[in-house]
Amino acid sequence: MLGKKQILLIAVFFVFFFGLIWFTNQKPRIASSIVLSNESRRASDENGYENFLETGFWDSNNIIAQYFSEPPSRNLFEEKNIYAGVTSHHFPLAMSFIADLYGVLKNSRGPRQTFVIIGPDHFERCGSPATLSDWPIFAPSGKLEPDKSIVESLVAVGAKINNDCFKKEHAILTQAIFLAYLFPEAKIAPLLFSSRTPDDLIRKIAESLAQNNANIFLLGSIDFSHYQSYKEARSFDEESREMIMNMDLSAVTLDHLDSPASIKLINYYAMKKGLKPEIIGNANSYDFTECPNNTTSYFDLIYYSN
Repeated sequence: MLGKKQILLIAVFFVFFFGLIWFTNQKPRIASSIVLSNESRRASDENGYENFLETGFWDSNNIIAQYFSEPPSRNLFEEKNIYAGVTSHHFPLAMSFIADLYGVLKNSRGPRQTFVIIGPDHFERCGSPATLSDWPIFAPSGKLEPDKSIVESLVAVGAKINNDCFKKEHAILTQAIFLAYLFPEAKIAPLLFSSRTPDDLIRKIAESLAQNNANIFLLGSIDFSHYQSYKEARSFDEESREMIMNMDLSAVTLDHLDSPASIKLINYYAMKKGLKPEIIGNANSYDFTECPNNTTSYFDLIYYSN
């Protein structure tokens, strides 16, 4: 008859054995990482880069490719000139929602030479109201070079450069994954806003971008209502919808979205360029998780001229 110690050892063995089998059969999850992959380090070394950013999500390329493998059967936006847009950075959860906006950009007209990517300084690490990066970004499908002329023009009106605070900043890095895949020749000018950015600085940046910059696309990386129940989030979304369509963001707060400065900049820019807003998508994390608490809302927006 087996003793207690023997039974315990046998039990431990079976737990370890079956646990090992379970673990080795798990599919790898997509996970954000700033640790350098061999591929990106080799590419950076070969091109002489000492300073650069990278997206992580190195196994996301094949997943993203499935959203763009076939042209749309019907494109309602192909005749529109789209100069600005907004989508989520809730990646990978809202990957399909983000891809919807990029599908429209890929199959419409408008400037795509330089993307000015704007979003929140999530962790308030940058130390200034408006902060730029002039480093290249390595993504799974390639490298995006900075548009230093745009960066310099925004520094001239009050923005600061601080590359270090862009590391692990998903507001920018999420968009870089899609941009490198769909627009590999494009340049970028990443810009982060503090939650305390003054309105006069936002207006100066909008004026600078609107003047003599015919080749830029202004891309807002913005998530809307945070940490609310699904019911509460829908109420805030209705308020956001009304403000966006009326082009009056005077009442927007952090209850509505994570970067009031970003949506205000797009709104000022659109008014200066004579652009019209259109909401092409609105969703909530509940639609992906079925969890009605602590949700995040998303909008896909375009700003266009006919």
